[in-house]
Amino acid sequence: ARVFWVIAEGYGEWDPKQGKFSSSEDILCHNVPCSLASWRNGDGPERNLVNPPRTDTVLLHPGHYVIVRIKANNPGMWHLHCHLELHGQAGMGVAINVKTFRR
Repeated sequence: ARVFWVIAEGYGEWDPKQGKFSSSEDILCHNVPCSLASWRNGDGPERNLVNPPRTDTVLLHPGHYVIVRIKANNPGMWHLHCHLELHGQAGMGVAINVKTFRR
């Protein structure tokens, strides 16, 4: 299994008036639907690089984000995705191509 370390995460706030989660206060959205964004403080949240939890799955809620660290020593494609078909069609996934390192 391909594992990674969760070095930071943040959560959105529930807005009862709108009936949905807002994006995390750490993220500044420059447009709607927040496809152009930046860290609000310019550098992002503090990261745990000393003893982060190691896992092969992570649960993301609306408005939630995670920053992961991978050890790119297993060549091939890492497919990070949602298990809901509609979300995959909406682009809620990413592929990381880990290539063989040659000196």
